[in-house]
Amino acid sequence: MRIQKISTTSKPGRTKVSGLAGAVHIDIPALWRDVEGSDVGRLLVHLEAHGGHHLGFTFSAVDDDTEIADAVGSAFDYVLVNLAPGHG
Repeated sequence: MRIQKISTTSKPGRTKVSGLAGAVHIDIPALWRDVEGSDVGRLLVHLEAHGGHHLGFTFSAVDDDTEIADAVGSAFDYVLVNLAPGHG
């Protein structure tokens, strides 16, 4: 697997990760297994996945800010852990 630059852009409630398409895909079933039993899963309102390259995590604005911030960081970690080579 080659190393690529990964960048993120963020809008309220949405983070986009660029630089991964073509090199890797996200193992969605494995990601879900990690997320559902964690604090991310407890706070998650909606997980949207499109083809193993695009993900959206939605959290409620009524939950604790600090918990949501931690969950967003953990969700990003889970995505990185569940990257798999191929599927360009």
